[in-house]
Amino acid sequence: MHTGQLAYVNNTVSLLATPPLPLGHSFAVAGVPFGGAVTNRPGARFGP
Repeated sequence: MHTGQLAYVNNTVSLLATPPLPLGHSFAVAGVPFGGAVTNRPGARFGP
């Protein structure tokens, strides 16, 4: 078994290095699910 270095992101400032929003916003959307592993996969789902 090979034990190498693990890939990680250490960005504690913001998600995906986005700039902070200016003050005055009344709500925020957090934790939106994303199913990238199950999108556009070939198979019977794309049947006639």
